[in-house]
Amino acid sequence: MWFQDWINASKNRKEVERLTKELELIQLSKEELEYLDVKRELELIREQFAKEKTHLEEEHLKLGIKLENEHMSEREKLNKKFEIEKQDLLESNKKLKALKLELGEYEDKYLMHEHGLYEPTFEFDTSEGYKNMLNTIRSEQKEMIRKKVATDHPNQYFVDGDKKRGKEFVNDTIKLSLRAFNNECDVIISNVKSTNLEKSGVNIEKAFKQINSLTDMQTIFIRRQYLESKLRELYLKHELEVKKQEEKEEQRVIKEQMREEARVLKEIENARKKVEKEELHFRSAVTSVRAKLEEADDSDKLALLAKLVELEAKLAEVESIKDDIENREKNTRAGYVYVISNIGSFGEHVYKIGMTRRLEPLDRIRELGSASVPFTFDIHAMVFSEDAPTLENKLHHRFATERVNQVNLRKEFFKVEIEQIAKVIKEEFDETLEVTLAAQAEDYHRTLQLREAAVSNI
Repeated sequence: MWFQDWINASKNRKEVERLTKELELIQLSKEELEYLDVKRELELIREQFAKEKTHLEEEHLKLGIKLENEHMSEREKLNKKFEIEKQDLLESNKKLKALKLELGEYEDKYLMHEHGLYEPTFEFDTSEGYKNMLNTIRSEQKEMIRKKVATDHPNQYFVDGDKKRGKEFVNDTIKLSLRAFNNECDVIISNVKSTNLEKSGVNIEKAFKQINSLTDMQTIFIRRQYLESKLRELYLKHELEVKKQEEKEEQRVIKEQMREEARVLKEIENARKKVEKEELHFRSAVTSVRAKLEEADDSDKLALLAKLVELEAKLAEVESIKDDIENREKNTRAGYVYVISNIGSFGEHVYKIGMTRRLEPLDRIRELGSASVPFTFDIHAMVFSEDAPTLENKLHHRFATERVNQVNLRKEFFKVEIEQIAKVIKEEFDETLEVTLAAQAEDYHRTLQLREAAVSNI
């Protein structure tokens, strides 16, 4: 019995083992199934991810292309805008340059007015040209009045309903307004000077406005065109007077040059006569000594030979002077350029740079010192040149901006340091030339001392 139980137990044990193994197999299959499910789900996720990745890449590519197109479009717009702004900038620069030039011209004109200078509107060579233009302008004004275009006025005007009386009234008012304006202008124009030129123009415009305001109710007005013609007449009259003064000054200078030339020629003639007389004297003396030498004995010959050498040397010196005088007479450009100052009369650092053809240039300096100045001139340089006018012109040109008188260029005074003048003379003429830098001005300084002494004694 127990044996049977043992067999059954053995069978049961084997069955249990078999079932355990099957259970283990079943459990393994379940894990495999779960693994497969997970794996399949993972593959699905991967597929989904790949699809989404592909989609995102496509979208990214599309977006990149879109952004690139937008960028290129924006860049083209910016380039166009840049080119437009560049062109605008170039145009603005051109306008700015033009405005600067225009501003420079106005600044120059303003500066000229500030310093009392006037820029000519008309540029005729002679006063006759100005007179002819003045006559032309006045003829134009008469023609404007004759044609009734000098004023703006009504074509029809009634006085108490009468057209004829209205026309007479308009004509009388035009005559009165033009006569008043012309009289005002004539007084202003006849008294115009460099000192009141600008104010004269303002006064003419003031008269123009006042007279037009008086005929306002009648609607009769002098035209702006007629006013501008009167202003042109004003400026022309001013320039005519300036030109007449210049011509008068030119005539004075020409006459002075003629007188100076006559003095030079007379000086040369006197010098020639003197040197010819000396030449004749020494030639006669040389001839006489030579004649004596032929007859003299040995004891007298030595003294006569010494005398002959001395006379021949003096004769050679006189002949040299004679040649120099003849050369000066032939060469009308040879002369002396001088630099002089007069502290007592003109102040410090003011120098006159001029030239003279005199054989004795100091005579010219003495003449200048005795002509309308209280003190004599000090000489800083006296330069002889075969072409004195050219050297003088070079000096005048180099110091043109330092001229004391910028209007009358015949006045040869310059406010400049003497060292600068010395430098230019050495550059243009002779580096070894000595220039006196300090002015003695003895009379002037002595005068100051006397004044100080007089003040201290009070």
